[in-house]
Amino acid sequence: MTIANSQADANLFLETYTFAATSYLVNGDGQTGTSLVVDGGGGSIHKGQTFTVAGVTGTYTVTSVTNASLTDVDLATTVTTIKFTPTLASAASNDSAITLSSQFTLPSRTILNDITIVNNASSNAVTVATSSDNIAHGFSLKAGAGITLNITNADLLTIKGNADETISIMGS
Repeated sequence: MTIANSQADANLFLETYTFAATSYLVNGDGQTGTSLVVDGGGGSIHKGQTFTVAGVTGTYTVTSVTNASLTDVDLATTVTTIKFTPTLASAASNDSAITLSSQFTLPSRTILNDITIVNNASSNAVTVATSSDNIAHGFSLKAGAGITLNITNADLLTIKGNADETISIMGS
């Protein structure tokens, strides 16, 4: 099959993120270390996203995720295992709630040209800024709107949204 008017190279990427994946639970009692087997849940979990576990002290940062089709990737939906840093402060109990952040920095990427962010959500709550410390100084994308930015490194952007809102990001 030939696709007209398209370009692909090693630096082109397209990803979709759903903010604040919900209802993920620890699947199995007494889990420790730097990975958790999880169940339930909806929405995507991605590298760099932070989370807490009910009954366990601390905030943890996702390093990779696994689902039924993908192993140790930067982004996935219907996640079955979360790898993270640092080590859990104590053992997690079965069915403990996992609360994921709704704000994240894009994973490191070499951007040669630009990055486009599209708000696929029905609200205007998606905010783009230069860092999590400066989120109030960013700008919001209207529902259905998109913007193309000329940047050289995607990890210079922080994005925040509300639970269950989705954005698409494409860069080259």
